Amino acid sequence: MTVPVYFNNKAVSAGEDLLHALIKMGETADSHLDGIINNAGMTVPAYFNNFQCQAIKNISLITDFNIFYTLNKLNVIMIVHDFELNLASYATSLLALQISKDKLSTAMNSNLEKAYKLAN
Repeated sequence: MTVPVYFNNKAVSAGEDLLHALIKMGETADSHLDGIINNAGMTVPAYFNNFQCQAIKNISLITDFNIFYTLNKLNVIMIVHDFELNLASYATSLLALQISKDKLSTAMNSNLEKAYKLAN
């Protein structure tokens, strides 16, 4: 059974919907941050395997929006927990990563408190 996915009232394939999502994500980031965003990190569901993460990186090359790493949500929760943030008082957190000489950061807006309570 195939379930059609629609984008702008047009049926798209499984790869195309991710392409449109990445394009929209880039446009939204550009408009909110008043600049052009070329690189990003992305969180994916824990059940994504390496092939699905690589597919996201490959599609990002088409959009000129470089996804340089993918983290599953469980890893993000563990990293945030290591920073010992008070998850009850933060709706938005900032995770800074040091990769080679460049300092890169991603802003996350998610309800980590609920996931943290479920994990513990």
